[in-house]
Amino acid sequence: MTTLLAWLWMLFVVAPLLLLLLYAAGIQYQAGGICKALLPVVLVAWLLDVLLNWTVFVIYTSDCPSWQRREFTLSQRLARLIAAGGVVGSLCWLLACTLNALCPGGVHVSLEGRS
Repeated sequence: MTTLLAWLWMLFVVAPLLLLLLYAAGIQYQAGGICKALLPVVLVAWLLDVLLNWTVFVIYTSDCPSWQRREFTLSQRLARLIAAGGVVGSLCWLLACTLNALCPGGVHVSLEGRS
């Protein structure tokens, strides 16, 4: 039982936090220059994002990604989840603001229609 709880803790708490840390490091790859050395971090972050998007974030958001909309990562789903509103939309808006603050270009997720 404790092993199951440990795995659940790692999957639902540690993995999303690890993804955020990898994003913060990996997004600097867009800045260019010496940051181009972060390509391995970007690849690991992308793989973890795709995996969590189709497992953990489905449970967190009560919403499945769409193959037709090419929502392979959580970032690609955030604008739609924000537009849906409600508690999930508000939490997704906070997450999008955090991702945008860390992005060198300033816009990782479009927040049109929401301020």
